[in-house]
Amino acid sequence: MSNINYNDCSNILNYSIDIQQKYAYKFAEGSEDLYNLLLTLWNKNIYTLGCCSGHKDNDNAYFSYMLTNEEGRILASYIISLINEYSDLDLKCYILGPHPKTGYLDFSFRFPKRKTKLIITKLLNFLDNIDYSLGNNLELFCAFEILLSKKFKYFTIEIDGIDNKTITVVDDNMDSSKHKYILNEVSSTRLVSETKIK
Repeated sequence: MSNINYNDCSNILNYSIDIQQKYAYKFAEGSEDLYNLLLTLWNKNIYTLGCCSGHKDNDNAYFSYMLTNEEGRILASYIISLINEYSDLDLKCYILGPHPKTGYLDFSFRFPKRKTKLIITKLLNFLDNIDYSLGNNLELFCAFEILLSKKFKYFTIEIDGIDNKTITVVDDNMDSSKHKYILNEVSSTRLVSETKIK
């Protein structure tokens, strides 16, 4: 594979480690932390969709991936827990979907570029020893329930944090109206109440 088409990485999970390293180097934009994260995600069969190291010091970095396997869902649960642990850092994550071609949900995580090493080190340590007990995350299950209800054909969910027990849904298919859901305090996938935000 001498001529690499960086615009097409649809088979990235099937490539050899040598080829994956070339893709990771290109996509990481000079960030060694992001480079290592990409390779680790691919090793866990987590299909990434995009990333950015942040071009200015005060920019945000981000990465996104498709929620296709248990490891990806558990990583999303862990990331949600980081939002509460580092509430002063303005961390944000979003669930988007369903993807028009695959039907899967996409997960995106945004964090300040200046905290890249801190955040990605935490993620790499977690991925090195995945805690599968985090699989029963309330916000994620509620997101899946909204998808299965087919109330929204395409939506964006902003996770406000576990402690707040709220998620905000933006219905991108209709009029970009916002709906705030208050989640049940118990371990349940039931949505307790909905408020449409003007």
